[in-house]
Amino acid sequence: MVIAKLRSPQQRDAMFAAVAKFNKINPKEKLSTQHLGLAGPPKPVFVSEHLTPAIMSLCAAARLKAKKEDFKFVWVRNGHIILRRNEYSQAILIQNIESFDSITSTQQRS
Repeated sequence: MVIAKLRSPQQRDAMFAAVAKFNKINPKEKLSTQHLGLAGPPKPVFVSEHLTPAIMSLCAAARLKAKKEDFKFVWVRNGHIILRRNEYSQAILIQNIESFDSITSTQQRS
């Protein structure tokens, strides 16, 4: 595991965008240790935000709740957990466990 601290949020966002773009352009040969010039057999390289244990736990709970409630998207951006039922629905910011109360299966599905 490698943890890198970048100088600014802009650099972090640029790095995430570059990795996502590379993986999208090369779906059969996503970013790997080979691309980074590391010896040995190629192994996938995953890039993600470093989360505090509390946010990591909340994110895991959000993913479980999202799966149960048929949400299509769950992501973390700037340390914030965001859910979206589909491409057209409004994003929901999860700040704490109580935020889950606003997510129900009876909620209108856009």
